Amino acid sequence: MQINNDDRAVLKTALSDFKRNSIEMIDFDRLEELLGRLHDRLDSDKNLAAELDMIKDDYRKRIVGMLKAIIVCRPDKEDDRTAACLAGDIGDIDTGELVRLYPRVAARFRQCFPGSFRYMGQSSAVTRNNDWMDHKI
Repeated sequence: MQINNDDRAVLKTALSDFKRNSIEMIDFDRLEELLGRLHDRLDSDKNLAAELDMIKDDYRKRIVGMLKAIIVCRPDKEDDRTAACLAGDIGDIDTGELVRLYPRVAARFRQCFPGSFRYMGQSSAVTRNNDWMDHKI
């Protein structure tokens, strides 16, 4: 439900009539309808806010998990300090910053843990049996 200019005008008029004690000037039918729509919207907004909080919490957990894996994988002390600072302060980061931070952390995570691990010491359908030791040359 969108609040249009007419709805805003009804609320503004009702508020000014309340302040002037001119209750007889208020269109209560229209005000009741508007307040009912606002009440319905508040319920749906609460559900939406709860869902967004769940997504935000999921982003936090994913980022912290990737940072922990990066710390284990990379011996660089600067990465350790950065990841430790971020992991401790990640609860205070707003949603926009989490969304901007996620691709950077995911890229660093993919550098540490590529998706195409292949053990070359073992032949497979992709590598020929006589080439399985070529990587040691």
